[in-house]
Amino acid sequence: FWRLSNSTAKFYECRSNGCQGGTTCAKGYAGVRCEICTGDSKYFKQSDGECASCPFSRFGSITGILASCILCMLIGKLVSNRLPKIKFLLHCISTYLTSVSFQAKIKIIISFFQVITTLEPIYGVRMHSAFTSWFDFLQIFNFGLAEALGIPNSCYGSMTRRLSINAGWPYALVLLLFGGIFLHAIIIDMRKIGRKDALAKFLSRSLYVTIIVFYLVLPSVSRSIFDAITCQSFASSDADNESQSYLRSDWNLQCDGNDPSYDRVKTLFWVLFTAWPVSVPLVFLGLLLFIRPSVRINRITPLAEA
Repeated sequence: FWRLSNSTAKFYECRSNGCQGGTTCAKGYAGVRCEICTGDSKYFKQSDGECASCPFSRFGSITGILASCILCMLIGKLVSNRLPKIKFLLHCISTYLTSVSFQAKIKIIISFFQVITTLEPIYGVRMHSAFTSWFDFLQIFNFGLAEALGIPNSCYGSMTRRLSINAGWPYALVLLLFGGIFLHAIIIDMRKIGRKDALAKFLSRSLYVTIIVFYLVLPSVSRSIFDAITCQSFASSDADNESQSYLRSDWNLQCDGNDPSYDRVKTLFWVLFTAWPVSVPLVFLGLLLFIRPSVRINRITPLAEA
């Protein structure tokens, strides 16, 4: 068991193997509950209770997988254009999926998962593990950066850097997809149709991709932003009835008192809170209101389709 200081009799259960009782931590461990790793490029692995090396080597594997996927898509596109039977088969599959509203069903499943995963970290609602275990298979729809790369957030550096990366990577992804769509428009579309029509297709696809990306990542990005204000209090003095509060995502930061590092985190939190949990849903609401007349008269527009 661990305690914050010798002035309190309040102990807290340790999850770290570096906890040696009281305020003492083993070498390489420090801070709250001995869950701060003092070594370079180390992070606390809760499942094992030990400090582990940050798996930055996964970047190379992920890059190779993405490059292979892109290559397979390009090969598939070229093959389907040269073989009419394969192109017809893909068209039949696409038509069938559209007829059964496959896209709408996937959106319902993803939306349900997004609600379930945001109840505890954002709203503080806890559900029994016997209930939540039924939805473990939905983790494939978890589009957080740490989950996608398999690299814990604590490996990215300070809390301000983590917030910036978690809030900024969707924009980088959208720009990367824009580049791919633009190359597709130049290399393939402009050979078949005019420049004006190719530009219209580029804008339509770019809008579709932007809406899908922001729709998928909004819950995970919002959770990472709210991590900046999720603190936990620990008793520090029984005689004076005092306690100290620390940020759960980064035990190095003290939430109460005059911690200039945490003041910067709070400032960044309010900026990102406005940019993501507030602005993105408002933009979606504005788009829905804008396409409302088209939907009511059953007129398909590029924006309504997106």
